Amino acid sequence: MQVAVNGIDLHYEIAGEGEPLLWLHGFMGAGTDWQYIFGEPPVGFRVIAPDLRGHGASTNPSAEFSFRQAAHDVLGLLDELHIDRLRAIGVSGGGLTLLHIATLRPAVVDGTKNIAPLTTFRDLDGPRLLDGVPTLSFHQHLPHYELTAPEGDGLRVLARQRVDPHRPHPFTAVGNTEFNALIWMPPSGERAGDIVLIDSTHFTTLFGGTDSLRNLWRNLARMTGH
Repeated sequence: MQVAVNGIDLHYEIAGEGEPLLWLHGFMGAGTDWQYIFGEPPVGFRVIAPDLRGHGASTNPSAEFSFRQAAHDVLGLLDELHIDRLRAIGVSGGGLTLLHIATLRPAVVDGTKNIAPLTTFRDLDGPRLLDGVPTLSFHQHLPHYELTAPEGDGLRVLARQRVDPHRPHPFTAVGNTEFNALIWMPPSGERAGDIVLIDSTHFTTLFGGTDSLRNLWRNLARMTGH
């Protein structure tokens, strides 16, 4: 079987019945390599085994390969199969692809593929860091900035990022729905400068947030002491 994703034809096979089990082969391997590990599909599992782009029967017209792009391809396959929860095994390069998959899943507006907007506290945003910044950070797998002191004039959470509720993670298992994505500490006492903590903004560009990121860095560049 194959599916068209991200400009390639991604070949995959499905074997067995039960809970989805994603199998990702190593570099220069193929999806069928799962048979060398299991022989037969594990009881109670439906093995989903794609050929990564340029491997096996999957095409790769660009002749370029990155594990990040492979992760996008696999996520496209899972979307086509309407699978949002599964178990996964990755061998060598397949494991690297799984690491990227864990970092590339932003929370979205329910029923759409649109990035969930930040929860912002603009009344606390003295330096106007969030002007023109509706989205920011999409690393729901990372720990948020846990505050070790009470919020107040000297410690302000300016924005929180919604976590994808459909992706199991210890952070959400204990009831968290958002993580602190932007913290501002104005000058205080002998410290004359501002401290700004921002979570993983470079991934914004992967999900259509380039303008948001550009505006954020513009606001930082124009920032003066408060």
